[in-house]
Amino acid sequence: MEAQPSPVPIALLIPLFLLSFVALWMFVNLLLSLVSGWTVLAARYRTEQPFAGQVWTFQSGQMRLVSIRNCLTIGASREGLYLAMMALFRFRHPPLFIPWSQIQITPKKNFFRKGMEFHLGGEQGVSLWIGANLAERLRQASI
Repeated sequence: MEAQPSPVPIALLIPLFLLSFVALWMFVNLLLSLVSGWTVLAARYRTEQPFAGQVWTFQSGQMRLVSIRNCLTIGASREGLYLAMMALFRFRHPPLFIPWSQIQITPKKNFFRKGMEFHLGGEQGVSLWIGANLAERLRQASI
């Protein structure tokens, strides 16, 4: 009679599952940061300073092909635009502060919704699309 392999103890499976989940979460955040252009922007516009302007949390937008739903903090002041991701998505997404001189804004519809496209960082080639209502709030806060 052959000996059956002993089952893996549940006490080993739980930490292994948690470790795998965290590794996958970090890998997905890395990919999203690269595809969205956040990594490119962070190389030049990363900020550690607290933002002094007006901010709106749980906002949505789109950077390149990446749709950001309800996890973006966006702010405006006379000096520039502030972008940050909520804590769960902060890995490889440090807060950014981009001066207005490095941003061009154009109106653009996105799936039948009016909004504005922010071309960020000049030659960096990264754009952020946001809805018209949020764009108007940013405009008001920047004057």
